[in-house]
Amino acid sequence: MGIITTMRRQKGIYWAAGDPGGYGQPSYSAPVEIDCRWEDVSERMVGPDNVEFVSRSIVYPDRVLVLNGFLKLGLVESATPASPVGVANAYPIRLLRQTPNLKNTETLLEVIL
Repeated sequence: MGIITTMRRQKGIYWAAGDPGGYGQPSYSAPVEIDCRWEDVSERMVGPDNVEFVSRSIVYPDRVLVLNGFLKLGLVESATPASPVGVANAYPIRLLRQTPNLKNTETLLEVIL
């Protein structure tokens, strides 16, 4: 087990973005709990649409996530809503990055919120 795997000691709630539902409203999959490392960092970034923004957090998840999904620090509980819309401290995924280690045995996944 490498350092990339070892550093994920926090839990997060992830809602994957789905196809737009009726009336063009976004849809989301059921929330799942992931292992991650969550760092609150404000940095200037350029998104996939070439628009500059200031990040809120960088999260290092245990799996590949998708743009426009949502993340929240914490555990999935019975009261966790099915949709992240309006959930306090749930933030949209704005940028994804992947960097393999030098031996190409692990990949560092970064999600920018």
